[in-house]
Amino acid sequence: MVTGASEGVAEALAREGAQVAICARTDSKLEAVAASISSESSSNVFAIPADMRSLEGCESFVKAAAERLGGVDILINNAGASAFGAFIDLPGDAFVDAINGKLLGYICYARAAIPHMQKRGGGNILNITGATQQTVPLHIPGSACNAAVRMFSKELSMELGPMNIRVNSLGPGRI
Repeated sequence: MVTGASEGVAEALAREGAQVAICARTDSKLEAVAASISSESSSNVFAIPADMRSLEGCESFVKAAAERLGGVDILINNAGASAFGAFIDLPGDAFVDAINGKLLGYICYARAAIPHMQKRGGGNILNITGATQQTVPLHIPGSACNAAVRMFSKELSMELGPMNIRVNSLGPGRI
């Protein structure tokens, strides 16, 4: 399962032969990505619209993906954008949007996916954090959430490791 898949993360999994469930908020982008992946691989690709800013959106994606895939082995949390701008100029809801759209979304997806992984005897969760080792100018909401996701990943890895569920975060920085 790949969240935020309209930006191009699911292709490598499909090329390796994995069945992939992808989600994003924008139907047209999601369908285009699914069609592109299907044309480049023989893997099954399931495009499921979902909004990670709501618990219902996260749970419905995981449930639909688990049904179509026959279970959940991998969750790649890749969604979540946040506002750029000078701190003093950002609207008050910029931080609420960033927290809901990234940190809480990743938490909700993980909570929904973990029981499916437990049934299968293990799994993998990868949380894409963006930059966490350096600052990104004018990106305080996103940087704060990325740091929180990194710590969430560390804590969750310690808790889930004994259940054979590996949790990592990847902070590729600015690309």
